[in-house]
Amino acid sequence: MKKKILAVSMTIALAFSLVLGISAQENYSIPMAATPPTIDGDIGADEWNNALTVDVSSDNLGWVLPQIDGMSIGAGSYVKFMWDAEYLYCAASIIDSTYGAQPASGGPLNSGDGVQLCFYTDEGATNGDGFTNMFWDFLPRTGEGDASTAESYEHFNFVATTDLPIKSTVKDNGDYTIEWAIPWTLFAEANSNGYDVLYTGTEGTEIIMMITIMDHDGAGTQALGYSTDEWCVAATTDVYTLTSDLAGVAAAPEPEPAADEVLQSQLDPMSELESELAAAAADAATVAPATADFSIAFAALGAASAALALAKKKRK
Repeated sequence: MKKKILAVSMTIALAFSLVLGISAQENYSIPMAATPPTIDGDIGADEWNNALTVDVSSDNLGWVLPQIDGMSIGAGSYVKFMWDAEYLYCAASIIDSTYGAQPASGGPLNSGDGVQLCFYTDEGATNGDGFTNMFWDFLPRTGEGDASTAESYEHFNFVATTDLPIKSTVKDNGDYTIEWAIPWTLFAEANSNGYDVLYTGTEGTEIIMMITIMDHDGAGTQALGYSTDEWCVAATTDVYTLTSDLAGVAAAPEPEPAADEVLQSQLDPMSELESELAAAAADAATVAPATADFSIAFAALGAASAALALAKKKRK
């Protein structure tokens, strides 16, 4: 029944998005995270520095479902992206006058405020089949009054909540932030089950992705929302390319060696030479008694002493 409701809602959404003429396809670059951000629901300026930032205020997006008076996503709302070999990192800061929590339904998480990401396989992809798209919900709360549980849900490939890093902060005025990380292994798992593309954490990967912001002010049905692209039309959906440009907190440089370590490294070659000469002298001392030829020992000791004195003079 829930799937039927979702399908009907998406059909309605398609009709409205076609009428409104949402903007054409755009191309974005997602930089690589120099160090992984901390997924704690607090979007730190340093750890997300230079990350791709997409404006998702209602003035910049088109409606997916029809507008209800008073509903809007405020100016300054954004979604950020970075990546590394293990995760696609995401962060959202949404300015909303009224927060609508997802009921503790246990089903698809599309009846409360939150962020949706739809990953298409190619420009010919269609909605809702699970083979040409992955459709995710990311909510700051899943349950009335419960501020502790941010959660994610995938509609077609996993049809369940998923265990991935996600944390949120919901403010008293209705604004909220979410941070989450999608493991590339989930794309591999979906691909093994029939999803027609394998997105990986490698430079040059191009991802066809739609962002939708759900805004649910108690209308009693599926949350209403805004989208970056024409709903369910992959050919005009934005393309995000993973690049090697670095973002976030720079990796800590290798520590400079201490002064005494530098001095010791300069002395080490000399110390090694001294050890070798001492060993040679010891060998000479053992040869003499065995052969009764002390001239050999004296000659060896003399040569060792001269070599050591010359080496010390050069070192000075």
